[in-house]
Formats: sequence, structure tokens, C-alpha cells
Amino acid sequence: MMAKTIKLEVEVTLDESVEQHVIQVARTYYRDVGQATVPLDDKGELWREVPAEEIIPDAVSAVMELVGANDLFDKAGVKVTGVSGHESRREELRPQETRETELQEASSHARGCAEADLDSFETGVYLCRWPNGDFSLVTANTRREALVLLDEWAGAHPSQLYPLDSCMAGFRLNDQGEIELEQFGEETEHFIWETCYP
Repeated sequence: MMAKTIKLEVEVTLDESVEQHVIQVARTYYRDVGQATVPLDDKGELWREVPAEEIIPDAVSAVMELVGANDLFDKAGVKVTGVSGHESRREELRPQETRETELQEASSHARGCAEADLDSFETGVYLCRWPNGDFSLVTANTRREALVLLDEWAGAHPSQLYPLDSCMAGFRLNDQGEIELEQFGEETEHFIWETCYP
């Protein structure tokens, strides 16, 4: 039977009065299910637990943790393969005409700046640091192209992309004939650690 991927866009409104509570609930859940670990050496002999405060620093990451932790997905046989998000600015209550004018001006300015940034050639390889702590590498001529390619897995945001000057990775076949990452080049590994897990 073939698996089907469904992408959802969910908007969550979070009252500031409960923001810290949401973060605490997500951190508690993260600690209860077992904290993520990352290697401290090349051989994988020394590992460090990633504390809840590091993996869930804000309300956005807390809400994403809670969405991924929803046990109703498991009960229904649904596998959540990726969650991403960002915080929208809250609009002040202003007259409709003023708000529309400001939005048009801001949109025009943002298009002028962001569009140029998204379409500029940088290095040809990007590191995408996902909100849940995972990362991906993608070859692309521009950030826009990288975002389109990464959309195959989840919706990425331009702020999650970092151009790499050097990218080297070695792979091997395991005993089952599956491809596994063997190692990163020294410069690439250093960049990943500095960017994703400072």
C-alpha cells in the first residue's frame, strides 16, 4: 500500500498570559519521553544530552513539540514526519484604511529586499536548521531554489538557511545494503556544530 503525504498549515493563537505555561508543558514532555543526545567526539563514544531549555527556547518551538507529541496521531496511525513554524507579528487595532496602507507599503518594501536576497547566488550549498533541532543539506543556486527543494520534506523559512562555503560528506553501505552517513569533512562538521548546536 502506498503512503500519502498531507501538508497542513495550522495557525495557533497564543495568549501571552499562558506562553510560559506552554513552554513549561512542552519542556516537561520532552524530558519525560527522553532527551535528545548529540555526539561530543568523532567516534561517537561521548554523548551529551540536549537540555529542554536548549531544544525548546521559545513558544514557537514549544507549540511544535506539543503538535508532534499529540498521541491521537499515533492512535490513528498517522506519522508526523516534520513540523515547522514561525511567530507572526500581532497587529495593533488601528483604523482599517491605515492598516491596509501600512501593509501595502511594508509588503512592497519587503518584496524589494527579500526577493533580491532570495534570488542572489551565495555558495550553491545550504544548511537548513529545522526548528526541532534536525538539519538538512541541499544544493541550490539561490535561497528560493533551496526553499522549493526543501518543501519536499517540510516548509522551511529563509531564516533557517545558512550558506556553506565547503561541503564534504562520506557515505557507506550497511549490512542491509542501505546508505548510511559515515562522516562529514572537518570543515563541514565544524560549520554544522557552530550553526546548529552552538
